[in-house]
Amino acid sequence: MAAPATARGQQAEGSNPILGVWQNPDGTVEVRTEYCGRNLCGVVVTASPKAQEDARRAGVANLVGTDLLQSFVRVDSTAWSGTAFVPDMNIHVAAHISLIDADHLKISGCEFGGLVCKSQTWSKVD
Repeated sequence: MAAPATARGQQAEGSNPILGVWQNPDGTVEVRTEYCGRNLCGVVVTASPKAQEDARRAGVANLVGTDLLQSFVRVDSTAWSGTAFVPDMNIHVAAHISLIDADHLKISGCEFGGLVCKSQTWSKVD
């Protein structure tokens, strides 16, 4: 059952460092992390023209507004596991988020049962 709209983003950003707007290493995509019910999720809030075009080529019509981080559950005080959507490949992968510090997080995702993995360090946007 989907979480009611009022449950999305219900915890204040200042009280939890994982919540807020994060930018990918290339500076081409920004994602707002928030709680969707009990799970952490993240939606694209801005994307460069190139990122949008790459996503369109892969079959994603509108990158802004897309849920990039889905159903992440906390596994310890600084880590979450869930599913990440890779828009320029139009695939979902098993993923892990690790909070490095209040301004950096690492997102790691694997496909093909863990045979192909990639990690990125994202920075918090002021």
